Amino acid sequence: MSNPVSEFSSSQLILLVSQPRAGSTMLQRILGAHSRVHTTAEPWLMLHPVYALRGEGHEAEYGARTAYRALQDFLSTLEGGEAHYYTALRRLGLHLYGTACAQAGKEYFLDKTPRYFMILPELARTFPEAHFFILLRNPLAVLASILHTWVQGEWIRLARHRENLLLAPHRLLEGLDLLGERAVAVHYEALVGEPAAQVAGLCQHLGLEFEPGMLNYGARPAFRGRYGDPAGVDQHIRPSTSSLERWLELGRSRQGRHLARAYLDSLGPEVVSRMGYDAGRLLARLEAEPLEQRGLVVPWDRIFAARPSRLNTLSLILAELVQQRRLAHAGRQISRLLLGRL
Repeated sequence: MSNPVSEFSSSQLILLVSQPRAGSTMLQRILGAHSRVHTTAEPWLMLHPVYALRGEGHEAEYGARTAYRALQDFLSTLEGGEAHYYTALRRLGLHLYGTACAQAGKEYFLDKTPRYFMILPELARTFPEAHFFILLRNPLAVLASILHTWVQGEWIRLARHRENLLLAPHRLLEGLDLLGERAVAVHYEALVGEPAAQVAGLCQHLGLEFEPGMLNYGARPAFRGRYGDPAGVDQHIRPSTSSLERWLELGRSRQGRHLARAYLDSLGPEVVSRMGYDAGRLLARLEAEPLEQRGLVVPWDRIFAARPSRLNTLSLILAELVQQRRLAHAGRQISRLLLGRL
């Protein structure tokens, strides 16, 4: 009797990667509605075992850098060394993905983990036949969504998204170059503008028949798991263009305009162009918006200081105090700062 778990191959694996807040949950809900595709909210499955091969970028109670050195020592004793680790990674991933598919009675597994942008080269090596969908979105729309959803005027929080904003676009483009025909670039704007054509193309890439009912993703319950977009994606039952212009709200305040300009400058026009957008045109549209709120401008460089001092952190809290008038919250933040907890 055949074992569906052991027969699961990397050609049945779909990896959906993007910046956070780029629309990946919506695309996952659409693809996961196919009768032959199984998925869960956000597995984050491969991050831990891949980062074991890296000496930087993560922490662990047992000492991540020491563990990295010990692993390198062990692999150096094996003929073939690191290649054996990748073989083990492949078996681990395929076993877990295959088990999930077997239990769900499906053939393909879709792993939607946006932060896989950090490990695209390792994923390409681990799963040589996997399908990669790289979702791109107007970077100012991503910035606006992060500000609205996660930051909400607490400027200290924006610094936590340094990698999501500044590193991800570069890594996604590098991944597209590395993967070549194995990857499909999907633009959020095209996806919501022509959903049937875009999704049919993705199904064709997978060798699956397009099922029109996939587009009515809101008619089905959300996938199991705690991560993803629990709010925005459920505002509609199928792809909608209603959010395409929402990023222009950045242009209606001095603070928003400053952050938008600084973000485009940080990425540079070439990166923005390779993503499929025109930095000059985005900026022109932004500055055509009526300026409704002047407000206090918190400098981009201060928010993203490489090593923020306590004084710098205090200034961000005070900026929040002035701009948002959230006296009690700002007071608690200042107290935590003075106690050395920030």
